[in-house]
Amino acid sequence: MVQGLVPLCSWQYERLFNTTRIPGEETDRIQHLDDSTHLAVLYKGRYYKMPVYQKTLLMTPPEIQTQFERILQDESEAELGEEKLAALTASDRPTWAKIRKEFFSKGTNRTSLNIIESAAFVVVLDDEEYNFDKVRCKEKYL
Repeated sequence: MVQGLVPLCSWQYERLFNTTRIPGEETDRIQHLDDSTHLAVLYKGRYYKMPVYQKTLLMTPPEIQTQFERILQDESEAELGEEKLAALTASDRPTWAKIRKEFFSKGTNRTSLNIIESAAFVVVLDDEEYNFDKVRCKEKYL
């Protein structure tokens, strides 16, 4: 049940992973992959592509844990603009679609966004909360 009101078909559980919503100026489109070979990990404003397969075999939990530990030990700084990327998706959908088209349609930006959107899912390792504070936002930006 969605919010205790609308029944949800169990077929939709397949869409929990390997799925992203691509913004459009008129309407969004759902992109679903049969299987993704990596996770996207966000830590201290940095994005990491974390493989979950070694050749054709799914990695073991200790192997995956080792990769998470390496990310947690990485002290390098985020690239210019990298830590602000997620904020773009909070904009209204037509605006995000236009920005995506203008700035993420080629080169490194396109490659980076494709890695995030083709991940099985995104893991955030930060221990601070990301709550939207409407009052603080108005004070800071209005």
